[in-house]
Parts: sequence; structure tokens; C-alpha cells
Amino acid sequence: MSSKKNVVIAALMSAIFAFNIDANEFSIRTVNGIEEVSSDGHPLMENDSESLSISRFIRTSDLTLDSVWDIPLRKSWWSRPYEYAWTMQFAGPDLVVLDAACGISHPLKWYLADNCKETWACDTDPRIVSREAIIQETYDDLGEDAYLTLMSKDYIFDKITLLQASIFDLPDSMPLFDRIFCVSTLEHLLPDERVRTLENFAKILAPNGWLILTVDYPEVTPEELSIAAKNAGLVSVSAEEIGSPPVGTLNNGYYSIYRCVYKREPLKK
Repeated sequence: MSSKKNVVIAALMSAIFAFNIDANEFSIRTVNGIEEVSSDGHPLMENDSESLSISRFIRTSDLTLDSVWDIPLRKSWWSRPYEYAWTMQFAGPDLVVLDAACGISHPLKWYLADNCKETWACDTDPRIVSREAIIQETYDDLGEDAYLTLMSKDYIFDKITLLQASIFDLPDSMPLFDRIFCVSTLEHLLPDERVRTLENFAKILAPNGWLILTVDYPEVTPEELSIAAKNAGLVSVSAEEIGSPPVGTLNNGYYSIYRCVYKREPLKK
């Protein structure tokens, strides 16, 4: 082999190694438990609606939004534009949904209320049950444009049930939900509280309902979340990506965002 060919091959191998540094830590756990190692470490691209339900890290190539329900998102919410763009695709006009730990100014609950059959939203902050407090916080947190949007569409308060409640101590008055949305919240809980929360979610999921969830990695790892879900009686709807974040993962310098979709574990025959 000529020296020129050796140089070319060496360069190619160096490039492959440089772009594949996380490949050995990146794998997919399929629904039947078989693990398949990514061949090149590059992000998996979504190309159909079914791929939305794959539990995996959010990529920089994923869909992103600047606003939700005509409310501009705060610039410091580095991951929300991606999280909301993904979660909103699970809404539907025939669905009963819950925005769990919804926040006061966060606009996902308004989008759900405007696009779903019945919407509930809960938060531990007592301001969640005060229209005036929500409007004021929207102005203080998101600015005048967000405030004016909410004021011009204040009919939305009549289309949503707002409730002060903890996600690991939900009231019995709630219905069964077709979708439960919980965005970047579980990482703020202790491990036993996460299991308790997932157990609560499992209890109020409709038989064919889905839990739409995001967490901050490495505060919560895919493996930890999968085990906690299993202990709570939940299983992944589709494949699960496990291991470290692959190349192309959204990251703010420390945190990455893991997204997942769970359903109630089928009863054993």
C-alpha cells in the first residue's frame, strides 16, 4: 500500500474517531429489551409520527419554537423551545390532558386548553388558582407581548381547570387522562418522590393514555428513569435510548434533556 493511501486512511480513521467519541456509550433499548449499538454515534433523525414516541435525548436538529400560543418564550429557557415543540405534538381535540407542575407563566397549559377536549393544570405555587396572579406573573416573567396576548385571549381561563397540588400527592378528584405532560420537573425531586410521582401518574392514566415527560440529564439518567417507571407500573411506548448523550444532543454546557413517553404496563395474563 502506498504511503499516500496510508495517510488518507489515517486521516479518515482520525475523523471517524473524532465524530464517534460517544458511540461506545450510546445504544438503543428496543421494546423487547434487545440493545442495538449505534453504528456511527450520530443523532437519530425523526422522519414519521411514530418516531416521536421514542424515548431519547433531545437533539439540536429537533424542531424548536420561539413562542407557544403566541406567547414569546423567555430567552433564558434554553431547552423549553425544544421541549414544547415536541410535547405539543401529542395534543389532540379528543383528549383529556394534564399539565403537571405547569408553572405560573409557562404557556404550554394555554396551548393544551385551546387544543384539547379537557385540560387540567396543577402546580404547588398557590398563585396557580388566581387569574390576577397568573396575569401579573406573565407580565413580570415574559414581558408585555406575552401579557397582551393572555389578556386578549382571557377566555382560556374558562377552558382549563387550575389546581394547587403536588405531583406526588395528587387529589382523588382528577379524571383519567389520555395525556399527562410533565416538563423538566422530576429532576427537582428526591428519588423516592420520583417513584411516588410516577405511581400517581400511572393511577390517573387512561388505559390507553400516555405520559409525556422530560428530565434534565445527568440529574436523572435514562437508566434511573426506566427503573423508576418500571417500579411505578409504567413502560416505554417505543424504543428507549440509554447511556450517555450521543453526538448532536442539545446541551447548555452541563445539562442535556431526555424525553420519554410511557404508558401503563399491560396486565399479565
